[in-house]
Amino acid sequence: MVTAVNHRPRQTTDHDVRVGRRIRVLRQEKGMSQTELGSYCGVTFQQVQKYEEGRNRISGGRLLTICKVLGVDVSYLLDGADRPARPAQTVIENLLSEHWGYKLASAFLQIEEAKVKSDIVVFVEQLARVLKRKHGVK
Repeated sequence: MVTAVNHRPRQTTDHDVRVGRRIRVLRQEKGMSQTELGSYCGVTFQQVQKYEEGRNRISGGRLLTICKVLGVDVSYLLDGADRPARPAQTVIENLLSEHWGYKLASAFLQIEEAKVKSDIVVFVEQLARVLKRKHGVK
């Protein structure tokens, strides 16, 4: 007989957040809205939003449906979800899980000239520093 060790109430975890971010990236790659994904899965766009933000857990059956709609195997969403994310992996997942971050990364990858890419990075870094100072963030 298996007993629960340190049983806690059902609450979201870092794993739920990582799975949700992966869902958001896949959905955006497909050009699908939260409303569209929700209608395929029988939930509202607000529920999809909560899944993607890791605020609500996704049941096994719903996870399988999401994977089918997005055209991936469930292992793609769960792979490594039980291990801590590496810092670079976290940065990439954070960037791609934001609407504007995904659009920025997609556009950036279409640029072929290395000098132009370098100039864009310098500009964005400088802009970030200016905005941090303006808002009193160190």
